[in-house]
Amino acid sequence: MPNGDAGNGGSRLQALLHDLETNRTDNGLLLRADIHTLFDKGLIWVDEHFLIQISDRLHGSDYAVLSGRPLRMPTHSPSRPHPDHLEAHRQAVI
Repeated sequence: MPNGDAGNGGSRLQALLHDLETNRTDNGLLLRADIHTLFDKGLIWVDEHFLIQISDRLHGSDYAVLSGRPLRMPTHSPSRPHPDHLEAHRQAVI
């Protein structure tokens, strides 16, 4: 089969390899479930100064208190979110 794709096996392998590349501590944030949903929808993000920002849609909500607060970072440097990953998230959702 073209490109080494054995039916659907090739795409599954590519998905697994992608997961291995992105499933790293510097590419993740530990978020409460509701905040995770807002993060995925682009209603909450982390700016280049590691400050939490919120969409205008959340002003006046219970989440407004998060606006401008610094992200709590792990003390172990390699476990901190990489700025490039946060930038990629902002580009993807904002």
